[in-house]
Amino acid sequence: MTTNRAILPGVNPAQEFSVSHLIQPLLGVLGVLALIGVLMLVRKWRTRALAATVVALACVPFVVSAALSSSRQLKQARASSTSARAGATACLAEDHAARLAPFLNWARPQLGDDVYAEIPPPKSLPLDVWCVTTALLPALPQGPGGVNAKWTITMGVVPADIRARIRRHDPSVKVFAPGLVLARN
Repeated sequence: MTTNRAILPGVNPAQEFSVSHLIQPLLGVLGVLALIGVLMLVRKWRTRALAATVVALACVPFVVSAALSSSRQLKQARASSTSARAGATACLAEDHAARLAPFLNWARPQLGDDVYAEIPPPKSLPLDVWCVTTALLPALPQGPGGVNAKWTITMGVVPADIRARIRRHDPSVKVFAPGLVLARN
């Protein structure tokens, strides 16, 4: 998935790269090297301590500037980021499966943190498994040879046994819409 950074809210692509972000760390490194050089050249202990203090104080503005710059960048990133739930919905939209978002939002609280089995959707509905998994967190899909699933989710094709349970009005089977079913196993 590629993201066009120019369309992210709060991010100005022209400000993403600046020379000052490269110069500040370089000047800090040069300051440390100067400190080491001065300490190696000076023989007297008191002069050496004074030189070390002067060079260290000269580096303080660069350190403070770099810290403030990093703080601003973190605040900007935090302000322009999206929530986890919005990210899961956006993932479904990229797969042209945004119509499933209401169903998955409805099913998520009912699943809780249980394990579920997913009946694969028809080929006409290309779904990314990771999008569905993310949308249903904290519930997890059943893995190969893993824990028995407590729920079965259908997104298009409803198996015969679940259709029979629907006809019997089984209260453990919940129909959201035709083809979108959540059944307790």
